[in-house]
Amino acid sequence: MLFLKKKISPDSELVADILKNTRQEKKIELNDVVKELGINKKYLIALENGRYDLLPKGIYGKNFLREYAIFLGINHEKFLQVFDDSVKYERRDFRKKLFLRKIAKDYQFLVIPKLIKNILIIAFVFVCIMYLGFYIKNIVAPPKLVIIEPGSDISIEEFFINIYGKTDEEAIVTINQENVLTDADGYFRKNIGLITGVNNIEIIAKKKYSEENVIIRKILVK
Repeated sequence: MLFLKKKISPDSELVADILKNTRQEKKIELNDVVKELGINKKYLIALENGRYDLLPKGIYGKNFLREYAIFLGINHEKFLQVFDDSVKYERRDFRKKLFLRKIAKDYQFLVIPKLIKNILIIAFVFVCIMYLGFYIKNIVAPPKLVIIEPGSDISIEEFFINIYGKTDEEAIVTINQENVLTDADGYFRKNIGLITGVNNIEIIAKKKYSEENVIIRKILVK
């Protein structure tokens, strides 16, 4: 952990010590000074600690120092010069801090847009990956396949049956390994010859790069 040391003028420390030591030697309480001079106690404490930055701005702080010094019977002329020098130092220190804060703000102004730019780039890449994944999944996913006729496994007495169904428009349909034409909406129809007994009819729908969608109908011919 770093500790920042506040630079204090040695002269202001000396003045503060003289004020405090003189008051204590004369056995004067701060409350007595408050009553006599009408100066707020917190300002008297600030004077005794050399914290001129805690005094009212302008001529008031300087007047507090003069009145307090006169009250204690101290030559105040040198004190006032120390006060002026300390105030000038505080102003320079304030301007320096203000300048550093401005640099920090300018740096943040430059960094934040860069951060937003990086976030937008990451978001764009993520969306592209999601879209690509969805696109690939859509390519390799098997097409839909619905057999309208016949229904599930049935038994008939005829030796022909009509296969009627629907698939995706771009899908290729085969029935028992024979290609079947589909219309613009994906509907297809084909008559299949049967033999006595159980007939397995395999209907397959497949896109160019997709997996197959397979439905098997079992037809019993009596």
